Amino acid sequence: MLKGTIKSYNEKNAFGFIDQDEDKDDLFFFKDAVRPEQIREIAPGKRVEFVTAPGKKGPQGAKITIIEDEA
Repeated sequence: MLKGTIKSYNEKNAFGFIDQDEDKDDLFFFKDAVRPEQIREIAPGKRVEFVTAPGKKGPQGAKITIIEDEA
């Protein structure tokens, strides 16, 4: 699993971007890629684990789980 931080989220259009720990490029994601029980927790600054999957315009986030920040 990859890790990163939610950089931005547009609730109206149900998508956002993840600042990846291992890659300088931001990763696009759709709201439905987040675990259903965690959808209300989506917010900038939240730490996440995820995988990448092919999308129409390149890789995008999939199987996203919000995690506790490891301090």
